[in-house]
Amino acid sequence: MTRRVLASVFTTALALVLIARADDTAKKGDATLNKDEAALKQERLKIQFQDFEAKLLRLAQRLEKSSKPEDIEKARVLKRAIDQAQQSGADNKFDRLVSELKTTKALDLDRLEILVKRNEDLASDLRAILKILLTDNRDAELAAEHDVERLRPGAA
Repeated sequence: MTRRVLASVFTTALALVLIARADDTAKKGDATLNKDEAALKQERLKIQFQDFEAKLLRLAQRLEKSSKPEDIEKARVLKRAIDQAQQSGADNKFDRLVSELKTTKALDLDRLEILVKRNEDLASDLRAILKILLTDNRDAELAAEHDVERLRPGAA
């Protein structure tokens, strides 16, 4: 059960990182339409990210109550990811991107470069959060492999 929930959390996080990339293929004739579409997309991503954070928090709280030490450790890692999200100010970065996309009348090259840079910064923050979540999973896999090797007959 926990593995399925963690898998869905990781999948959602990965999807957020991939979707948060800037789409710089806007054509001059469609600049206004693309700007509005980008603003809507960023708003949806912000909502998805907030939902993701809430799910991480609920899962961490549930795992903290477990009697299994590995669940308690997973809860600590989830809390670390939540703290990273709050420290990076991802919510504020989403807000700033959406606000600028909505209020900017014309997207000239300079404005577009600034927006792309901010979007890359946000994507970097999301990757850092994902890295925290995936590192825990990989550490657990390595520990399990080590235990299996140690228990094999004939192993030194």
